[in-house]
Amino acid sequence: MFWANRLNRITGIVLLLLPILSIAGFIAAAPIGELDPFSRGEIEMLLTAINGNFWLFITSLVPFVITDVIVLPAIGILIFLIFKDRSHFLALLCTFGFIVAAGAFIIHEVGAMILPFLATDFLVEGGANGIAVGNPIILEIGRTISIMQAMAALFGQTAMGLGITSISALIIWAPKGDRNPPRFLGILGIIAGVGNIVTWSFLLNHIVGGVATLVAETATIFMVFILGVWLLRQPEISISK
Repeated sequence: MFWANRLNRITGIVLLLLPILSIAGFIAAAPIGELDPFSRGEIEMLLTAINGNFWLFITSLVPFVITDVIVLPAIGILIFLIFKDRSHFLALLCTFGFIVAAGAFIIHEVGAMILPFLATDFLVEGGANGIAVGNPIILEIGRTISIMQAMAALFGQTAMGLGITSISALIIWAPKGDRNPPRFLGILGIIAGVGNIVTWSFLLNHIVGGVATLVAETATIFMVFILGVWLLRQPEISISK
């Protein structure tokens, strides 16, 4: 089979897509800014920013949708195929984490797709059944959707943390197999995984949660990138072995 004898290369390329698409999405969304979805006072600023950058906001969602629908599930499946010989349980747990994360992040993106239309209703056209422009009902709907997005993202990061921690534990402690990345990569992955899991601290303290999110995303990007490059440099091993 074509793909079975090129598993290292395919997995390496897919892994590299994750940081590339993530960085592209963050750069595209930068002009909109990062506002607190739990703050009643900031939802109007969020809708105003989205309305003023309508097509930029829509475009910024494209890399994230590709990541959630294609890249994350693919990583989960490919990681299992590559590392199942070292620990079937940890490889399967990683697959589970990435697929659940993809589902949670898709919910986040669906919410993001709704916000531009609410922004138009609030600032330009008004809502259905005679709801006027600037009606606070629209703001409350927008805030509800933003909170749903934030909670979905936190669930997604928790699942991602589970997946990354699992594969990192495999790299550090599982018996050697066909592919044995350097142990420092597993240590970096533990930092990324735990960082993703503790992003729930955002609900208690936004500063602490923001720092945890920054550490988690940075460590994840480096870990996935290095693992992708490492796999691209390895000789191919048939999956049928």
